Amino acid sequence: MVICKACGTENRDEARFCSSCGVPLPQKKDTKEIRTRTTNVSTVKTFWMPVFGVIAVVAIAGYLIFKQIDSGRKLEVFKEYTGKYLSQDEQAFAGLNAKDKGIIEGLSWDMKLSDVKKLYPFAKEAKDPDFLSSLFVGQEQLKSIIPHANFMSLGIYEDKLYGIKFELGSTEKAQSQAIEVPNAEIILYARFSGLYKAFKILYGEPAFEKNEVEKEPLLKRPDIIKSGTNNSYVFWVIGNTKLELVLFGFQDQVKLTCRLLYMPVWQLVGKE
Repeated sequence: MVICKACGTENRDEARFCSSCGVPLPQKKDTKEIRTRTTNVSTVKTFWMPVFGVIAVVAIAGYLIFKQIDSGRKLEVFKEYTGKYLSQDEQAFAGLNAKDKGIIEGLSWDMKLSDVKKLYPFAKEAKDPDFLSSLFVGQEQLKSIIPHANFMSLGIYEDKLYGIKFELGSTEKAQSQAIEVPNAEIILYARFSGLYKAFKILYGEPAFEKNEVEKEPLLKRPDIIKSGTNNSYVFWVIGNTKLELVLFGFQDQVKLTCRLLYMPVWQLVGKE
């Protein structure tokens, strides 16, 4: 019997409204339905929890495999680009000598600005922060094959040449820089290593070397350089020429430059 809470009248179990006052009566829960729902929930948990567990394990394993493959690929890229352009680098930079008659790209120290412009008629005046006055020579005007050289900057002082700088990128052509290149930073780090190797072959051990990042795992080095917390700086002295190789971070990017400086002038104006 169901007792009405409003008037106290006893009603049949299946009654929905009080026979005396018409107030809705409380309904008894169907224990069978409850048992069924509980069983269904338990069945779902029993089935899906192991499935989700397997999916998670597969996902983690897949990620680890991908990382391993990616790391292996980057190591292959580094090895490939470290030695890929060794002969071109040696040929391009072999002109340095103690007499400073020939440097690179048909240029020589103390060459007059008018002669430089004859050699590079499309060179444009620029504001390279490394030089007091400078000319910009685009990649398409370069005479030597220097892979990944985006442009050349020429330092001018008192209408004479005293500095040459190449900025290198991760792609073959400067106009392709807007396109994302796979493993671009590893390629650029490999180009640093390749030029370093070429310069050692040509000019022996460097006069100075700051390359502490080499103590870190290879694949972490580009990120360390990019963060600006460390850089790699090496230079050689050949007669009156200082040959610098610099890998550094700027605006969350890896940058690689190679500079040739005429020391008698650079020592006077380099820091002005």
